[in-house]
Order: sequence, then structure tokens, then C-alpha cells
Amino acid sequence: MTSWSLRVTADGSHTVFSEPYQSTYHSMHGAWQESMHVFIQAGLFYVLENHEYPRIRIWEMGFGTGLNAFLSWLVLQERPVHLDYLAIDLNPLPPSITNQLNYPKLCKHPHAVRTFDAIHRAAWGQPFEIGPHFTLTKIQTDLSHYHPEGAVDLIYFDAFGPGCQANLWSKEVVQEQILPLCQKGTILTTYSAQGLFRRNLQSTGFLVTKIPGPPGKREMIRAQFLGKQDQ
Repeated sequence: MTSWSLRVTADGSHTVFSEPYQSTYHSMHGAWQESMHVFIQAGLFYVLENHEYPRIRIWEMGFGTGLNAFLSWLVLQERPVHLDYLAIDLNPLPPSITNQLNYPKLCKHPHAVRTFDAIHRAAWGQPFEIGPHFTLTKIQTDLSHYHPEGAVDLIYFDAFGPGCQANLWSKEVVQEQILPLCQKGTILTTYSAQGLFRRNLQSTGFLVTKIPGPPGKREMIRAQFLGKQDQ
């Protein structure tokens, strides 16, 4: 039995079901609309509305299907912004799964298929130029072994939920892996509104706001890093 299988969500977009975690990578209410709501609208658009960036650096926990990276590229096509995208994942999906994902077919951009294919063909462990304004770095590692290098503008925290991987939402991860990625003003978005994770962020210098979630989820989190706290 394979470890992954495709599922079609309510908005027609694919997600992947993980056999080891007995969980889907996205909401069955709609993978595309969940990613757009949680990471693009509440994250990327929010950041761009508040600052002008000739270059924006995004870090993602949980590369998964590549949907968040693809959507970030897609919505920046009409903006003069270079996208530096860093993502980590311990268990990358195989081509037998990623080649079937229907995300490029759900938009009309002429370079969608080519770009999505390049996102998944990009070698792991080194920067890869997807296009003239899109640099992707994928790192295959356990989050607890990851050593951040440099601050980012936006964090997509898209790990499996606390019920599947509670350790990824711990205060230790916030302190050791998330904080080193942050500078004053860094934004973090995630689909989860779990109280413990929210308090872990608050205790380490984040202003945490609960905002309306995507279909099927009442609330989600957007957090802004206020700066290093005095020790």
C-alpha cells in the first residue's frame, strides 16, 4: 500500500491523503480556497498592503503539494516583486502523486503548467530559479533539525495539525526554529487557532490575532512579531 493517495475536495481541487498520519494535506472543504484564504489573502496580501517590497522572502513549514508556493507565484505575476521562497518538508511527495495534481488546470495563466512542474522538479537543498522573479529553495529535513539562516517577511506555518504532530506546534519549535526567522514585523499565518500554539507565540514576542477561517473552520491565526524580548 502506498503512503499517499489523491482526494478531490469540495472546490474541485486536489489534496493528498497521508496514510501514516491518517489526514489530508488540506481541508476537504476546498484545498485551493483554503490556501488562498489562509496564506495568500491573510498572509501575502496583508503583508503587501502594509509595505512595499521589491523582494519578499517567504518561509513555509510543510511544502507538501506545492500549492502555497504555486499560488504565491501566481498572485505576484502582476506585481514588480521578486519572490524568494524557502520551504521544508521531511517526506516529499513522489512524482507519481505530484504529476497528477490539478492545480495548474484551475487557473488560466499561460505558464501555470510549466511553473508548477518546475516547482516540483527543482532539486532539494539548493536555490533553484523557477523564473526571472521566483527563487525556490526546498529543504528536506525534520523541523527540529532545521537551522534557520536569516530573517523572512512572511511565514506560512502549514504543518499537519496538532492532533497529528503536536511537537511541531510546541514552544521549543517557536523558540528554536520560528524566532530565528523573524525580524520586527514578520507575519505568520496558519490555519490552526489552537490555544497552546497561540500562547506559545504570544510568550515569545508575537501579537496574535484570531481572524475568520476558511470554509469549515471558524477561526485561524495571524501573528506579527513585535521584536526580540528582553531576556
